Amino acid sequence: PEGTWCEYSIDGEWTERTAGGCFNFPSWRNNPQYEIVIGKDTNAFFLLMQPDPRMDKIRSIEKGGPEGGPIYDHKIGMYVMKGHELYRRKIMYDSEEIEGDDVLDSTPYIEYREVQCNTMDEEGEDRLKEGTRVVLCPSTFLPNKLGKFRIIVLTESALSQPPILLPPLRDLRCSGLWGAETAGGCRNFVSWRKNVQYQLKLSKPSRVSV
Repeated sequence: PEGTWCEYSIDGEWTERTAGGCFNFPSWRNNPQYEIVIGKDTNAFFLLMQPDPRMDKIRSIEKGGPEGGPIYDHKIGMYVMKGHELYRRKIMYDSEEIEGDDVLDSTPYIEYREVQCNTMDEEGEDRLKEGTRVVLCPSTFLPNKLGKFRIIVLTESALSQPPILLPPLRDLRCSGLWGAETAGGCRNFVSWRKNVQYQLKLSKPSRVSV
């Protein structure tokens, strides 16, 4: 019916693998990321929620939270970013992919039940255009904070693609040692060639973050 908003709900969890923390930490790339595609031009609300400790009958409730309420488990927040048809998962930081116009909105990081942002905070703010891909990246402020969360997306018109979880990154790691023969220093010094070097060979065109 006219005037009724469309609601989409996502239940997720920060696990040992996906609790990456905020953009202050390189591990933010491990956070769950969800993609939506806008149908008709629309305004939108984006809400991130964490469980209310008062609903847990087993644990004791600590007071002293915001406005006299309970103390919540985590500081939570979410970035709302412009997506890309090919490079769907966000991996770059401090670049045009994250900074500037590609961040559509973000919530503050607060130790609270719910944080939210929307496309109507500022006068004259544009609606999300038809066909726009949007990536939602929920996280705790610090990495390695485990827990469940829920995202609610409200739009004036139906999405052409409801929220889907984007595939996780492939994480490759190696360790080494700078010894007497391999501690060459940076490229300001001719000895840089002595440093240990690694070769990465891709099987197909890909984005790589090191």
